[in-house]
Formats: sequence, structure tokens, C-alpha cells
Amino acid sequence: MHASEVEAALQTHPFVTAAAVVALPHERWGEQVAALLALAPGAAWAGAWAGRGGAAAAASAGAALSPEGVRAHCAAAGLAGFKAPRFVAAARGGLPLGATGKVDRAAVRAALAGALARQEVPRSRL
Repeated sequence: MHASEVEAALQTHPFVTAAAVVALPHERWGEQVAALLALAPGAAWAGAWAGRGGAAAAASAGAALSPEGVRAHCAAAGLAGFKAPRFVAAARGGLPLGATGKVDRAAVRAALAGALARQEVPRSRL
């Protein structure tokens, strides 16, 4: 998996302003693709939140982007199924950046791991 390829597909969604893709441990497959999204202003999210203020929250009714919608968008963008993120969360306040202004992949990985740990989804279903 090339993270940049998955990130490019994710960033073509109109509700996504930035995306960071990392590999997280998976009990069965060793690793799984995970994505942290920065949402466009006013975009609703119906999934897990990661990072600052990372409590799980659901969007109010209406047109909200969901993890399932993200995976469907990846498929429509021509991304192979095994490259689509198995776990997706949104970041409050944007993606974590390092001192150089680049995405801090270690912070992304930690935020996604924390969000995944808070999920009540059996790991066998991920």
C-alpha cells in the first residue's frame, strides 16, 4: 500500500480537506489501512473522532460523511478494495503537524490507535 495513493483518493471527496493514511496493527492480517481525515468547514461526520477532544461523536441527521461512505468513495475513485481504509476517523482541528509543518505520522498513528481502542466494534469485523 502506498499511503500517498490512498490519501490522493480520499482528498477528492468534497467533504475532505486533508487525509493522512497509516498502517495500524491487525490481529489477523498483521496490519490494516487506517485514515485520519480533516473535514471541510460545515461537513458532518458520522464516525469516530481522533486526536484533540477525541470523544466519539455522531453527526446530527442529514448528509453526513461516514466511514462506509469514505470506503465507497475510494471504490468509486478506482482504488483497489484492499487499499481502502478499514478504519477511518476524523480529526478535530485538522491533522497533527510537526515542527516542519508536515503531517506528524506518529501522532496520526497514536490518534487513530486511540480512536480504534474506543470503538465497540469487535476486531474480527475490521
